[in-house]
Amino acid sequence: MKPAYLFLGGAAIGAIAALLLAPESGEDLRARLRSILQKKLDSATTSEDELAMIMEKISADLDDDKEIKE
Repeated sequence: MKPAYLFLGGAAIGAIAALLLAPESGEDLRARLRSILQKKLDSATTSEDELAMIMEKISADLDDDKEIKE
């Protein structure tokens, strides 16, 4: 159990040090993180839409192959 406490203590110290030494204000950091996350979300949505289109095409191709074999 001792290593877990050491890990958590180190993580807490690291988080405090990061906040104290951060080169920008919390408001600026939150805005930058929000922007990064929004871009990632938009990218994921685009990827999801592209994946759905690919799956529909594969499904249509499989249906066409099935009709040809019958």
